[in-house]
Amino acid sequence: MKLLTTSALRDWIILVAIGSIAAPACAHDPRAYAKASQAPAASAAPARPVPGISGQGKMRFRVLYTSERLPQEARQVLVKAHGGFAVDRRPGRGETYFALPGAGILEISADLKSVRGLDTSEDMKRVNLHNTTLWYTPEGVPYLVFPANDAGKVFTTTLDGKLVHTLNAPTGSEDFEQPEIDEYFLGGGN
Repeated sequence: MKLLTTSALRDWIILVAIGSIAAPACAHDPRAYAKASQAPAASAAPARPVPGISGQGKMRFRVLYTSERLPQEARQVLVKAHGGFAVDRRPGRGETYFALPGAGILEISADLKSVRGLDTSEDMKRVNLHNTTLWYTPEGVPYLVFPANDAGKVFTTTLDGKLVHTLNAPTGSEDFEQPEIDEYFLGGGN
């Protein structure tokens, strides 16, 4: 049991380390906000909507595709969108992955022209999958990792959405042979 517990802790630490090293494509780039200058509200001219254009000032962009390209299942839950994207940056690839609660894992094609829903475990569809990460084994095999911040789990899948591992949060009954760690998880992570 002690070996199993130690192994589970090691796996948890490795996944956390991988998640902190990997650079997922975030929905918002904080560097862009630091560079954007803010004009006083009183001197700003009222913005006039322009069809197909979104944003303001230097942060304007043209809308190329709308939610109409999403699978129907994803359109129904799009308002729940929250989290990040993972881009497959290997040569010849370029697909982008993310997930929506209720719809599961979605893959955007490299040319950004199509979005397809991947066959996703029902356990994953029921939770908020946040901060999608793509990582590779030493042999180069790619996997997607989805922390479920509302369920205290981390799911690992293949690129086609097949669930290969679920890492549960420690319950507090494990013996990590470190009093500080034991107390932390015994207290529910507080």
